[in-house]
Amino acid sequence: MGGGGSAVSDPAVVAAFHAALRDQAALALVLAAACVLLWRPLARRRRRTGRRPTPAAAPAEPAARRLLRLGFGALWVADGLLQTKPEMALGLPRHVVAPAEVGTPGWVHALISPALASWSAHPVAAATSVVWVQLALGAALLLAPRWRPSRTAGALSAAWAAVVWVFGEAFGGLLGTGGSWLFGMPGAAALYLAAGVTLALPARSWRGPRLARVTCLALGTYFASVAVAQAWPGRRFWTGGPDGRLPAMLHSMALTPQPRPLSSLIRAAAGFASAHGALTNLVAVVGLGVVASGLLVAGASRRGSHRALLVATVVGEVLCLATWVVVQDLGFLGATGTDPSSMPPTAVVLLAVALARRTSGPPGGQPRREPTAGLVC
Repeated sequence: MGGGGSAVSDPAVVAAFHAALRDQAALALVLAAACVLLWRPLARRRRRTGRRPTPAAAPAEPAARRLLRLGFGALWVADGLLQTKPEMALGLPRHVVAPAEVGTPGWVHALISPALASWSAHPVAAATSVVWVQLALGAALLLAPRWRPSRTAGALSAAWAAVVWVFGEAFGGLLGTGGSWLFGMPGAAALYLAAGVTLALPARSWRGPRLARVTCLALGTYFASVAVAQAWPGRRFWTGGPDGRLPAMLHSMALTPQPRPLSSLIRAAAGFASAHGALTNLVAVVGLGVVASGLLVAGASRRGSHRALLVATVVGEVLCLATWVVVQDLGFLGATGTDPSSMPPTAVVLLAVALARRTSGPPGGQPRREPTAGLVC
């Protein structure tokens, strides 16, 4: 997902792409209207017979799960809308997937090449399919809050995210060289995948503190690993000037078409990183380490450490925001920016995990603040 690059637009392909989207949107509206018309008589008959709809019988959804579901539902909708850019049909293979393949092993190229060839052979069908798949996933997550379809939507979201992570992000930079959490490693789709799997869990998984502790420890381990990768010597992240990877990334982001204030901010950050490469990377490493330490402490403690969790959450959200604006340039700017990049989903996951850990009950007891059963199984 995510990417940028020069525009790739053949007027005939763009016209066909947008015509197909218009026709399919009209069909989708007709089907939606038909569903509403059919649902209303069914709901009235249920009220007359005294039967309650399934959603009304479902237990309350935990706040952390609701945040995860609504956050990633909105992100899928945003991704689907960004896929409607005119350059998507022809530009995605060349300017999104191809850069992600740089530095990866040969077997990754062999795996992805047939998918790229298929997309290039049928660009309109491929591009429109991606639009509707992602819009449908987003709508399903947003509109199915507390009953069985919500789990199904989470599972489908995870399955599609896995496809995107492999074929669209080339495993999110994990197998390449020069990957960095600041640049999007391990890929936004990996976070969508993790969120989808979590949403697909049965209701019993949300009872008690176990899930909250496990996810807190898992996220803490993730932040610790990216902190080590960022601090690893010899990867040119401690280097300023033209040889530093971070200044080079910032300078390239400043060239993306964007509002002037944002471009000026990124150029200023690039100048600072060029002059103070080691200090810039130190701030990133320390920030990631603080987040990792707080999450691990909160997850390891049987009752949780709320102070450590609060520090980790605040530092993590600030770090995500700063990285999203300055380093990733909001992700979706440019002709082939297909999503808001990895920082928004990271921020949603971090906040949801912190909320789950904060509201989970003591071992063997009931939740302190709210019911935690999320779905009818």
